Amino acid sequence: MTLAKNHLPVKLLDAQKRKSPGLEFAGATHSTEFPEHVTPLILAAQCRNYEAVGLLVARGHAIDRPHPPHCACDDCKSLAHDDPLNASSARLSVYRAISSPAYLVHMESDPILAAFRLSAELNANATAYRHFSAAYLALKAEVSAFPVDLISCCRTSEEVEIILKQTSGSRGRRHFVLPRLLMAVDYKQKEFVAHPNTQQVRLFS
Repeated sequence: MTLAKNHLPVKLLDAQKRKSPGLEFAGATHSTEFPEHVTPLILAAQCRNYEAVGLLVARGHAIDRPHPPHCACDDCKSLAHDDPLNASSARLSVYRAISSPAYLVHMESDPILAAFRLSAELNANATAYRHFSAAYLALKAEVSAFPVDLISCCRTSEEVEIILKQTSGSRGRRHFVLPRLLMAVDYKQKEFVAHPNTQQVRLFS
């Protein structure tokens, strides 16, 4: 459901836009409650507010994905000169937002594929940022549960087949009957592979 134009959050965003076109996209400034990197979309995604995320995405909001660990680009080199703890905390905060189901369903055309890839990405971050390893692994578990929840919602074998026969990101395995299942194996998505809905379709394919 889309928020009505006279809804208070919409009015506030419109007021910011009139004041300065980029203001509604900015992070929290001069806030005692939120760090500066927390934008409206990051906060909405972390709160798993589907309606708010949908509204913000429709208005053109997006979240800049963190660069890979140990990236040597100019931006990352600049961040390296900042407070390391602050930079690492902000990075984890962004991952908490992009790992949200509310964000995945609104921003990704293929949320299951995105969740598989994000799971691997979070695992790499857990290795690279040992002081936040437990937090990244917890996020990984949540992200891995998302595709399982989706396939649990399937009511018929046909619906499960539609998911498992998706070929996007299949790395040249399009000729397999269930390419998405092979991808789940590649990404070590054990619960997705072992789910009864998945296994039933696999046995009869």
